[in-house]
Amino acid sequence: MVCRKALQLFCDSEYKEGTNAARACDLWYDDAVGQACARYGWSFTRREVVLEALDNSSRRVAEFQLPDDCLKVVRVCSVGELDDLEVEMMVGRRMLLRAADLQRVRVFYQSDLSVFEGAIPGEQRMFCKGVVHLLAGYVCGAVGPEFAGLREGFLAQAERAFMDAVTADAQQLRRIRSAKMNKGHGLM
Repeated sequence: MVCRKALQLFCDSEYKEGTNAARACDLWYDDAVGQACARYGWSFTRREVVLEALDNSSRRVAEFQLPDDCLKVVRVCSVGELDDLEVEMMVGRRMLLRAADLQRVRVFYQSDLSVFEGAIPGEQRMFCKGVVHLLAGYVCGAVGPEFAGLREGFLAQAERAFMDAVTADAQQLRRIRSAKMNKGHGLM
């Protein structure tokens, strides 16, 4: 549906397997969704996991394997602690921390899994609109040279949609937190 809508923004071409338009959408879809998810701290992309240190007794750092769906590490802390730990280095899907004796950490990260599984909350239609415009900006030049000049306009429209989506996401998160607080205090 995203590919079809992206193509409809600038040409009459439908998404049909084997066409230049379909190949361009297939090529750029994952990048557009991944970039959209990683760009902002969307509530529907937030995940939390406790990781066990990998066996690295010969090093002065603790090494942890990040989850496959991790787009961006937001925060790392010791299990049971609130203080943030400083990430020394990221190597591929591994995270290195300077404390060699550290065995477990809590990692807060952004994931694209919910988006690729189609689990975007219904109130996030502006996020979807942003992805459609972002994809249109990526593929318009590949579909035909006559559409290449539209790229910057689509990217600007995507940015506006993402700004609206960030606002809607923050408002939704405040409503959820408020409802939880009211319920906990017997106000509902």
